[in-house]
Order: sequence, then structure tokens, then C-alpha cells
Amino acid sequence: MEPGHGFFNKVLDSVQTNIAVTDESGLIVYTNNAWLRFGRENAASSKLAHINTNYFSVCEQAAASGDAFGKQALDAIERVLCEHDSVAYMEYPCDSPTEKRWFTLRITRFFHDGKKYLVMAHQDITRRKLAEIRAVELSYRDSLTGLYNRRYFDQHLETLWEDHLASGQPLAVALLDIDYFKLLNDSYGHARGDECLAQVGSMIKDFAKRYGALAARYGGEEFGFIFSHSDLDVALAAMEDFSEQLSKARIEHRHSPNGKYLTASTGIASQIPEEGESAKNLFIQADSNLYKAKKKGRDRTEV
Repeated sequence: MEPGHGFFNKVLDSVQTNIAVTDESGLIVYTNNAWLRFGRENAASSKLAHINTNYFSVCEQAAASGDAFGKQALDAIERVLCEHDSVAYMEYPCDSPTEKRWFTLRITRFFHDGKKYLVMAHQDITRRKLAEIRAVELSYRDSLTGLYNRRYFDQHLETLWEDHLASGQPLAVALLDIDYFKLLNDSYGHARGDECLAQVGSMIKDFAKRYGALAARYGGEEFGFIFSHSDLDVALAAMEDFSEQLSKARIEHRHSPNGKYLTASTGIASQIPEEGESAKNLFIQADSNLYKAKKKGRDRTEV
């Protein structure tokens, strides 16, 4: 005798978690109201919304089409069915046509009248997942400028190095330092210094979008740029364009030895990644060129 509504606690029909019960072959023998409602509202899940649909077969079809979750779900089902695991749990994306969504799947088993059954409980965790993604994103952002921070810059440079090592394409790094920023802070106050950094950061955001570069506030008044598939000529032309934009912005810095407006020094390095070398060496070369630019009087670019 298959278990029916009377076998289950009536509370299952009022909970928000989508719940279905299958027999040992995967045939759905029970669904709660939340499961039925989700099936009606989502065309992709409608085939699972009916009693006597085979849950395992739907997962097999998904796995055969290349859906990683379908394969993951089948493996979890097998472990619980064979009693290797008492419970299986996973998180998976399930986007609708209009929004990104994430769900959990919790699989448990029980016995009734000598038969084995599985409980498939799907729960929407989109709000939690979006909050997690936002928290991670914020951890990679500089709060003053809104640019990426040093941590993200370093990680992304390592990733791009590996990508360019495989493709054989050049990778360029530029480091820009605002000239005599300490004098600006001492003369105008730290509040004005922060305003200046925020203003430059806003310019860098627009610049990075225009050139497809990754830009970050690397620390203090120093900013870093990564140009994918770019040699020295490409990176140099881009950074000279930014220097021109900075000059046109005419940000006041009357105590600068270079004039009455804000200027910056830049160091650039580019190479085709090779085995045995590292992204760190590319960064060090750009930093060395920045040091040269500052030593030669600032307000210039060295490559």
C-alpha cells in the first residue's frame, strides 16, 4: 500500500519547502502544495509536478543533456538509496527567465510497510545566496572609490596569467601613483584627500570600462590596471590617454612641485607569460618602472 496524505503530517501541505516523495524506483507518490504550485509556475519543472512522474528519469535526462546538477542529484540519490548516506544535501542554480535563483535539495529516506521511500525537499535560498554573493563582492571592493581592492587585483592577475600562459597572448600591468599626495593631504586635509581619491577613482572606473581593463585601488594613492591581450604599445597608449584625462580634470593641488594641478606617475610592464615565470615578476617590473618615473621627477610614464 502506497503512503497517501493520511500518512504524512498535514503540516507538509502548508510549508514553503517544495516536497515530493518517491518510491524506490523514483516514481513520485506524493507532493505537497508548495511542490505543485512551483510546478505550475515554472514550465521547466512542470514535468515533475505530477504524481506517477519518475523523478530519477528526469534527473537522468538532465544529466544526459550535460546538466551538472542532474548528475550530482543522481549520485546523491544512489548514496541514500544504497544507505551509504542517511541524508544528502546540495545547492544548485535554477534560474527563471527573469531572475537568478538558487535552491537546495535535501534527500532523506524512510520505510513504510516494508518499502523504501525517498523524500525530496527543494527550498528556495535565492535571498541568502544573493546576500552571500553581495558580501563576497563587497570584500573585493575598496569602500572609498568603489574600485576593486588589492586582494582582488592580485587574485585576478594570477588567474589571467594562467589564461595567457595557455593562449600565448601578452598581458600588461600598469601602476599609477598620484604625485605628492602626502602634500595634498597635509595642505588641504584628509577629507579633501579622500574627495580627491574618490574623484580619481570615478575617472578610473570610466577609463577601465572604455579600455576593457581591470582597475583597482592597490593601496593609499596607488592604483593598478591589468590589460588582457595587450602589449606595451597598447597599455602605453591607454595610460597616456588617462594621463591626458587627468590633466583636463584640473584637480587642484597648488602645493605640488609639478604645478597647481594633480598629476600622476605610471609604470608599465608587459610580457607573454612563460613556464617558470610568474605574475608576480610582471607586477614587480611594473612597480620598478613606476619607481623610475617618480625618481625622474614624476608626472611621467616609464615602460
